Amino acid sequence: MHFEEILMEKEPVIRVIGVGGAGGTAINNMKKMGIGEMTTIAVDTDKEALDDIRCDFKILMKKHGSDKELKTGRKVVMESEGMIKNSLGKADIVFVVAGMGGQTGAISPLISRIPREIGALIVAIVTMPFSFEGEICLERAKNGLSELKGTSGCIFPIFNDRLCKFYNPDDALTEIFEKNNEFMCRIVRSISGLLHENGLISIDFADVKSIIKKSGFSKFGTGMGRGVDKARNAAMEAINCPMFENFSLKEAGIVLVNIMTGKDSDIAEVAEAMQVIYENAGGDQDISYAHVFDKNMEDEIRVNLFLAGFHEF
Repeated sequence: MHFEEILMEKEPVIRVIGVGGAGGTAINNMKKMGIGEMTTIAVDTDKEALDDIRCDFKILMKKHGSDKELKTGRKVVMESEGMIKNSLGKADIVFVVAGMGGQTGAISPLISRIPREIGALIVAIVTMPFSFEGEICLERAKNGLSELKGTSGCIFPIFNDRLCKFYNPDDALTEIFEKNNEFMCRIVRSISGLLHENGLISIDFADVKSIIKKSGFSKFGTGMGRGVDKARNAAMEAINCPMFENFSLKEAGIVLVNIMTGKDSDIAEVAEAMQVIYENAGGDQDISYAHVFDKNMEDEIRVNLFLAGFHEF
């Protein structure tokens, strides 16, 4: 049983800003994976790094002093504020992507204030350093994450140590970083897909806006199912995602589910996946959900699960 696609009347304007080396690399990977028609912006103090980024706007910030002094980069950001604002246009949602352990990535809270001032909703997706990178790096990342809470409606901290549980211990470090970028891209694609893609069940921009505004620290899990019992398997894989370590579905104040399938799917599979979510959730939670089509999928279902409303990371 197939349903007609539901079209949105107005598509919100979405921008992605990659801050520093990690943010720029993430944008490159997003371009490879495909994130639709979103405008991408790379911001860095390193010209050579910017030259390697495939994006719509490149903003070279002037570096003042040594790298160690860059953590007080308010002057650096202020000098580039006009260029950043121009690149944003009339954005409704801005994803700020960065690695919080780096010196440039650590100023992403200052950069995220700029789209906030023009009325855009901010979704920050930031990686946290591996424990082996040292206490100074970890402390800088934690401080930056705390500052982001004051500038962003929704923050997804991605802990590199935790994400390693996805991978084979024999994977090369470069492969792990690539997969980290893939995880960041999935968050962007999943949220933007809710607003830009057609599906069996839609969600209004006003609802997404409300969710982002009150989300705070958030967590993202994803699961893929194929063949027999694919809907149930995808939902359970998402619920048991390593990124939810120490947290359960029942603890989230807000739950947002984005179910992605090919056009060979039907409403029964969406219903089955949602039933699994409800079985594992608390009774008083705010659960929103939507379905979108992915033209590259066949006999597959992906369940993307957003848990939000946490007061700590």
